[in-house]
Amino acid sequence: MKPIKALYNLLSNAATITASIYPQRIPEGVALPAIVLNQISRVANDTKKEYSKSDVSRIQVSIVAESATSAYDLAELVRTVMRAELPNTYNSVYVQNIEFAGEVTLTDDSAGEQGEFLVVQDYLIQYSND
Repeated sequence: MKPIKALYNLLSNAATITASIYPQRIPEGVALPAIVLNQISRVANDTKKEYSKSDVSRIQVSIVAESATSAYDLAELVRTVMRAELPNTYNSVYVQNIEFAGEVTLTDDSAGEQGEFLVVQDYLIQYSND
């Protein structure tokens, strides 16, 4: 879960991100907005001569808020932070590249009285597996 550790560190240390950040899921009762990080896939970046020294993971960043405006605004802040100066080391993980891979907006009308608004972003993270 190296990319989760790295992105947690990157986002939690950004002055513009004030929302809580969680791996895998938001605990019940947490105030929104919040951010959830999930690893969707991980593939090796093998070469012809040797096994992979770096991997590429697809990370899903879910921004959950009580209003569409709050979700959209936080999503823009997250995307800006993800344009970090690279390569760099975050939480002892050497991150070589972060690439925006897509975004979808959703609603969850079954969550509480007012429901929730979600912006789900995908990023491809290339990092050292040493």
